[in-house]
Amino acid sequence: MNHPNCRPARRRAVSLLIMLMAAAAPSGTDQAMANATAPAARPRVVRTDAPTCDIVIASFDVKDFGARGDGAADDAPAIQRALDAAAVAGGGVVFAPAGRYVCRAGLAIPTGVTLRGDWFGPDRPDKGSILLVETGRGEEGGPSFIRLNMCSGLQGFTFFHPAQQADDPDPYPWAIEQLGGDNATVRDVTLVNPWRGIKIGPQHNELHYVHNVYGTPLEQGILIDSTTDIGRLENVRFSPNYWCESGLPGAPAGEARARLERRLLERATGIVMGRSDWQYFTDVQIDGYRVGLRITRGEMAKTTPMGTSNAQLFNVYIDRCRTALLVEETNHIGLAVTRCRFGAAALPGALALRTGPAFDKGGVQFGAVDFIQRGETACRLEGSGVVTFQNCRFQVGRGHTASEGANPTVVDVAAGALILAGCDFDIRRPRIALAEPVRAAALFGNRFRHGKPRIDNHSRGDVQIDLETPSRSFGFVTPSTDHYTPPAPPRPASRRLYVVTDAVFGAAGDGQADDTAAIQAALDAARSRGGTVYLPAGVYRVAGSLRVPTGVELRGIWDVPHHTAGEGTVLFAVGGKGRPEGDPLVQLESRAGLRGVTIYYPDQDFRNVQPYPWAV
Repeated sequence: MNHPNCRPARRRAVSLLIMLMAAAAPSGTDQAMANATAPAARPRVVRTDAPTCDIVIASFDVKDFGARGDGAADDAPAIQRALDAAAVAGGGVVFAPAGRYVCRAGLAIPTGVTLRGDWFGPDRPDKGSILLVETGRGEEGGPSFIRLNMCSGLQGFTFFHPAQQADDPDPYPWAIEQLGGDNATVRDVTLVNPWRGIKIGPQHNELHYVHNVYGTPLEQGILIDSTTDIGRLENVRFSPNYWCESGLPGAPAGEARARLERRLLERATGIVMGRSDWQYFTDVQIDGYRVGLRITRGEMAKTTPMGTSNAQLFNVYIDRCRTALLVEETNHIGLAVTRCRFGAAALPGALALRTGPAFDKGGVQFGAVDFIQRGETACRLEGSGVVTFQNCRFQVGRGHTASEGANPTVVDVAAGALILAGCDFDIRRPRIALAEPVRAAALFGNRFRHGKPRIDNHSRGDVQIDLETPSRSFGFVTPSTDHYTPPAPPRPASRRLYVVTDAVFGAAGDGQADDTAAIQAALDAARSRGGTVYLPAGVYRVAGSLRVPTGVELRGIWDVPHHTAGEGTVLFAVGGKGRPEGDPLVQLESRAGLRGVTIYYPDQDFRNVQPYPWAV
């Protein structure tokens, strides 16, 4: 919505033309014929084989466009036709029922469109909607298989590369890429055996949302770069187990599995983050990679000093890696790491934590974090930045390689500044080393379960050490690997669907007619039995107030987080100007819902802001 006086229909038409060009769909006469013969949007409630936390509503089904899902026919053209038709309709959900969809070409998901499948979770990758990727073999630098435009989504699929071999894997392009812009979503996805998983950047992007992603990426799991506002990774799991235990053809077993595990430890990286502002990692687990999480300089660093990142990590568990957490550089804000666990592999030189020589600004704050040591050193700190360990625990893991009787170096500080306070050392005769360039260090209030540590202090800086007084101000919080399962979101009371643009209700959605009465009529019709009142893509002018009854959800096209640039379903709030105590635009009764819409006040003026009633 660039300006309130722009005509909505014209803006949408121009946006859709751009989206179709970006999608690399057929052009000219062929495209016009395809659009003319494509099935029209028909919002419907979809019954999935797998349980879902929501009621799935889709406007298009890939099988209506010729997709078979039989594991033989090339379904990529049919799926793309369905995606393009959804873009022409203004956005919505394209559903792919359970089946095996061979794809010998890539897919572009346009702005405002979500491609959704039937997903049974990582434990059953042989069931549900499976994308068999048969394109890009040997073309590491080629176009990504799935290309997400801004405000688009991918949900509920298993990706499987049937030609991939565990012994000598072939490079492929990225499985999924956010092309740029705001709000691309990947959720409920199993990446069984991709060469590279999800690429976000280095083109400018914001507000990515990656949720419930599992798999065995063979070279790199996720790349994040040039994200200038708040990306989120939630419940991401990378491990050799997902391919090896998939039950799909060629799943590595026996010696093949052992070779795969060795290869991942030798050269694969779980997640790489370049430039990202306010990145959130929550409930992330990575097991058995060369580097679990690498935080480094991004492509933007070549042209601007703002090429590094800051982030918050919570419930992140990275174990049995050559380097679990590698912090090469951050910006001046740095990292906050809470209730996490980092563990080294039982290999010479393996580290739970390393900060690199370029780590020279900002800091890393560890709170209530477990460090698992399996070699001679747990944490190696280089660079002139500040590292704080507070309320953390250091322990030796199963299979450790430290020599019997040796003093394992728990923290080896080559430079910078260190605070080590209120931590628990469950390691026999631990060693803490401070090299000459260390400019400051404070060690106090720690607990040593198996005798005092060996302190090798060669620092010429300000070093304060108190080994005698255990802190009473710190209460150790044991990190947990328990998986957090959020409560199920509320659902409408029934699966009934009421579409406001149907003739019985008559909403126009053109941004001109007042649709208040039509939308309220649909809501009232749903009152007795509950259900979903659905607003297809469009601009609905609301001059009055809407009341959503108990057991009813008022819902637009968006299945995923969205930005106003994606348009979709928009409520134009034109009533109540100058009456802040008037009826809200949308009133929710108990157990009622509002989802997937944008609320916009076209008559509001930022130069002379006017009061209105509450929106919701």
